[in-house]
Amino acid sequence: FEEQRLQDQLDGVFAASRGEWHVVVKEIGGPTLYELKKDSVIHPGSVIKVPLAMLFFESLHEREIVDLPAFLEARGTNGRTYAQLLHAMLVDSEEPATEALFDYTKTQINLQETLQAWRYPKTVISPRESTAAEMTAIFEDLWTQVHLSDEESEIIKGYLSEYTSGDDSRIGVIRQEMPENVMFYSKRGSLAAGRVIVAEVAVIEFEDRAYILSLFGYPNLGENLPTYEVLEATIEEAARIVWETIKDSP
Repeated sequence: FEEQRLQDQLDGVFAASRGEWHVVVKEIGGPTLYELKKDSVIHPGSVIKVPLAMLFFESLHEREIVDLPAFLEARGTNGRTYAQLLHAMLVDSEEPATEALFDYTKTQINLQETLQAWRYPKTVISPRESTAAEMTAIFEDLWTQVHLSDEESEIIKGYLSEYTSGDDSRIGVIRQEMPENVMFYSKRGSLAAGRVIVAEVAVIEFEDRAYILSLFGYPNLGENLPTYEVLEATIEEAARIVWETIKDSP
């Protein structure tokens, strides 16, 4: 009953926005609660920086690194340490840092072969492509340490949990309602000019369970297109509906 109500409510919210939506709501290690156009190839915006970070750590696996945090603080490229570049890419969403890590990582491993081996066949780092389903799988695999070590996963998760200005909007509108024992992690994607993109993948982590919310919104084709602000407000409304569904789940 709860899942059917969630389905009906979210269908209504996304239809009312007049946007094009690609969405997955899934419990990590559990069922999918909602999905919409999950397998269509989309531009994921800066959310692509999470799999790039995972590929960067994969590129280090051939090295015998004893102290990973010390290595990241001491070594680097383009005039910055790897720790500085990862922070700039994942927290500040900085493009030069992303380019530096992309340029380094692609000289160490074949990015597309690795993504194929990880079973993300529709995900491409450059040009940026993925699907809502694959982005959800990427986050779930990060959380369950399928491809990376626990230490590597925790480093990425640490960046995704770091608060920056604006993080109380989009899915983050539910932050103020969350108890202290609930953790919030997210990566956003935005393009306000040209090809408009309003996207976010967030993980809401309780003590005994966690949920992934993957929402990618775009103006639809035709007239009377939704604005950037309408798409962002739609994500906020959807996030509140999901939160009401999952917060008291057994």
